[in-house]
Amino acid sequence: MTTRDAGRDGETVRRREIRVLLTTLHAVRAERSGRVIELVGEPGSGKSRLIAIAAREAARSGIRSLNARCTEADRGKPLLPLLHVLISQGISVSSLDTEPTAASPDGWHQPLGVYAEIRQALAELARDGALLALDDFHFADDDSVRLVENLVRTPVPGLLLVVALRARQASAQLLEVLAHGAELGSVRRLHLDALSVKQAAGLLGLPPEDERLRHLHAESGGVPAYLLELAHGSTGVTPARQQRSTTLLAEMSELNADERVTISAAAVLGGVFDLELLSHVAGLPHARTWAAMTGLRRRDLVRPVDHPAGYALRHRVVRDFVYAGADPTWRTIAHRKALELLTDRRVPVADRAGHIEQLLTQPQPQPASPLLLAQAGEDALMEDPEAAARWLRAALRPAPGARPNDTVRLRLSLAYARALIAIDEPAEARRVLRELLASTPGGPPDLRSAAVAVCAQLDWLLGLHAEAGSLIRAELGRSAARPPLHAIPMVVTDQFVQGRQGNRAAMKQAAWCVRTAREQGDRVGEVGALTLAATHQMATGDLLGAQLTLRQCGAIADQIADSDLTGAVEYLAILGWAEHAVDSFADARRHLRRSAHIARRGGQRHLLPFILVGLSRTYLAMGPIDKAQRASREARDLAEPVGFVSIGSVAQVMEACSALELGLDAAEAIELAEEAASALPIDESWWRTDLTISLAEAVLTAGDAQRCVTLLIETGGPRLDRLPLAKRSACFELIAQAAADLGDPVTAGECARLAEDIASTTLLPSHLAQARAAHAHEHRARRQPDEAWPLYRQAADSFAEAGMTRAQARMLTTGVSCMPGDPETARPATSMLSLSRELARRSAAWRLYRQAEALQQHLEVAGRQDEPAREEDPLRETLTAREYQVARIAADGKRTKEIAEQLRLSSRTVEAHLSNIYRKLEVNSRAALASKVARAS
Repeated sequence: MTTRDAGRDGETVRRREIRVLLTTLHAVRAERSGRVIELVGEPGSGKSRLIAIAAREAARSGIRSLNARCTEADRGKPLLPLLHVLISQGISVSSLDTEPTAASPDGWHQPLGVYAEIRQALAELARDGALLALDDFHFADDDSVRLVENLVRTPVPGLLLVVALRARQASAQLLEVLAHGAELGSVRRLHLDALSVKQAAGLLGLPPEDERLRHLHAESGGVPAYLLELAHGSTGVTPARQQRSTTLLAEMSELNADERVTISAAAVLGGVFDLELLSHVAGLPHARTWAAMTGLRRRDLVRPVDHPAGYALRHRVVRDFVYAGADPTWRTIAHRKALELLTDRRVPVADRAGHIEQLLTQPQPQPASPLLLAQAGEDALMEDPEAAARWLRAALRPAPGARPNDTVRLRLSLAYARALIAIDEPAEARRVLRELLASTPGGPPDLRSAAVAVCAQLDWLLGLHAEAGSLIRAELGRSAARPPLHAIPMVVTDQFVQGRQGNRAAMKQAAWCVRTAREQGDRVGEVGALTLAATHQMATGDLLGAQLTLRQCGAIADQIADSDLTGAVEYLAILGWAEHAVDSFADARRHLRRSAHIARRGGQRHLLPFILVGLSRTYLAMGPIDKAQRASREARDLAEPVGFVSIGSVAQVMEACSALELGLDAAEAIELAEEAASALPIDESWWRTDLTISLAEAVLTAGDAQRCVTLLIETGGPRLDRLPLAKRSACFELIAQAAADLGDPVTAGECARLAEDIASTTLLPSHLAQARAAHAHEHRARRQPDEAWPLYRQAADSFAEAGMTRAQARMLTTGVSCMPGDPETARPATSMLSLSRELARRSAAWRLYRQAEALQQHLEVAGRQDEPAREEDPLRETLTAREYQVARIAADGKRTKEIAEQLRLSSRTVEAHLSNIYRKLEVNSRAALASKVARAS
């Protein structure tokens, strides 16, 4: 993409103003009238360019062109610009005074004869029409202003006077003269407004829809000179750029020493600054800084701003020009001063970033304090982790001859590791921490403990479980003098990643952590210790006790600010996982969502896959399923690129389960799950249980009951003894369901009894529901629908109590699917399906929703087909639908056992139905019943 340098930029963008100028110029000569045009605009708005265009047109038309430019240096020289014009035409002014008189000690005013003499000279020059252009007239001396006042009051015939100025720098007297002339009608004001986007496009030769154009237009403020400078950047020197530089050089040349150093300090600060900051960077006392600022404001190089309150240079182009002209060594010192004061003020890291980046480009090592860089890096972790990593890496470079301080090195390395984690480089973060811990023997215990915990977490997520455990145990044993409070993060991490739940020594260690945290008043440590203690309670079968401990732990965590949990977000994540295991799904969701928020904002990105998988599991249990899919997909996307293979595989299986429940293609979902299972390392034991259970549920949902059973038995053993107690009940229910699908009542019954044993011990609503569901599966396997469907409804009620919406909908749908389909069960079936559809809709479980909808349609069709038979047989008016079925079969001579097998009922149920039939039909034998049925038919 290229832009033009616009040698004829005025013609391109100021067409209306050019038309007014040229029309007026020709009218002045034709009408022999005098006119005045006030040309006002910002620096760089194109005033001089328009004057040059008018002068060129005047020369082409044979009109005399007279031009003068005022400068600040000429302010003390009366009428100098106009005298230069006359001298260039061979005219001298004899009555001019060049010295002040005693009567005017504050200066002098020229005698009226001087103005008359100059006016007469201008009238002679304008005999055939003339253009007199006075550029930069805001610098004009008082006598020149008085002369212009004379020309405004009584214009010279044939003369077009163009007065170009910057309104901010013009004297009040000049502005009043021109305003009065506008009222009289002798002055026409042309204000050079900011260019529109369309005009900017014409100036730069870019299409109006170009995104770069819009950015340049906004940054330039629509000022043509700034627009061209920003567009060209450093693409080379052109005549137009040289002219702009010359104009700025002229402005700078009039500054005194204090003003030069002050504007250089302003250029180093860049944006909005206050007087204290400016004085500190400039190295001047406040009084001298204020005096310098007064001069800079008068020259419109510095302007006051309101939001935020302070001052700023006129434009970025001015800032860049001044900055480039400052001494590089002085600039480095000034940047360091600015960074120190801004850090003390705790301003946002974005306001410090420019100073840091400038310091890092300097050739000398450590141009800024390592602690300043560390603090900036830590502050930037959330908003710009790449910058944070760059700054912290620079801070870790030792200065020549400097001896590293263990405390500083620990702090910097830990912050650097977190920055690397935030930019998806966990393996490099692990290397940094390993080298740090191996080479730094000292340092504060809390920093060492935090570094060890983060390093062990990375080991665990990268599948290096043994390395994680050995690192923590070595650190715990390296110093008996370590304050016990700082050991808690390492103990929690060690026991969690090593899976030491239920170990007697580990349980004592967890109890010690709880006691120590309470004695030290460490509320954050108490959250981690209580969560650890609860996992031990779960491992030993005390799930109700674990539920109480977690409730107490959650109450403490809810009172702690997010900022205090930033360095211990794993506690909150483990708490959420543990709450899920004891049916506290709402609490689990809340704590996992909060831990995800803290991890994102606190540079703990490596823990996000673990947190999101837990959140996905919770959403799968309570809905909505689409959120489960999003969480698992994000976990997978975060885990796979950085080498977290195991947690990525689990996330992929969770994604497949979600896809199945959302009603997506079953074959694709199972392929996704199987792919994840095959990617899990063979020696990975920590995640294998969760992955296998999720995979088993997925293949069962897809219709492969035998593979479901095989997966669970291979992983947990024949009686699932190798699985944690909290997970066995759900697995027994899955196997019972698979056994029922396979027509295996023996396996289903055994699983039901084992699930019931667990439920009677734990008393968790989910375990009670799973036991009832397993018994329902057993009756379904034995073809006993009358016993099965009420149990499914009871299981649904228990799942509702546990908050497991999807399981509740599944039980209702399964219960209806095994109902006999007679009119007696039509009403409960309709009610159960209606609730199932609503639960499935609410939780986005569209597969279950479609199943319930299909069953409802089937029931409606069956009901319509059964209606004529009901009207034809009078026995239907007396007997229930089930009794009618039993009576018809008994009338055919079938025995009780045969009736039970045909209807999938127990013999006891058949006998009860026959007793009711005899009573209602007033018969007392099978023969009498057969006769009654025959007559009715």
